[in-house]
Amino acid sequence: MAKEKAEIINKITAKTIKVDLKPALESEISLYRIVGRATKVTRGTGNFGDWEKLDGTFEAFVFATGKSYVSNSAFLPSVVNGLIAAQLTGDNVVEFAYEVGARPQGTDGLSYEYTVKSLIDNKESSPLDELKAVTDFYNDTPALEAPKKSSKK
Repeated sequence: MAKEKAEIINKITAKTIKVDLKPALESEISLYRIVGRATKVTRGTGNFGDWEKLDGTFEAFVFATGKSYVSNSAFLPSVVNGLIAAQLTGDNVVEFAYEVGARPQGTDGLSYEYTVKSLIDNKESSPLDELKAVTDFYNDTPALEAPKKSSKK
């Protein structure tokens, strides 16, 4: 069976990828996986307070629907969004892969909290690091020629 092509969306959030959080009010569930290369964090304030948006390249796969979504913006649960944002300094890139879930919070049956499991260790790199590694940038440097002796006396 061929994999369905990912839908391109404006931003990846639990709402835009159509995650159903109702089952999380009763028991712990896995919601989606997300992989990405974050290049920048954008901060702002809206109707619900302060927010941090990751910019870069991202893809999310929703377990319940089997659908994938791609975007150049992502809002992750705050616990990991903040970790990634803190790693984004200068011109570096942070690569990550997470499985996001949710579980009941408290005993009232009216609230949930996100759970996040890292699938790889976050990897920081500069955009030039990969090119340097591929080209063996610092190794095999050609030797400089010895200065030519002048024939003038």
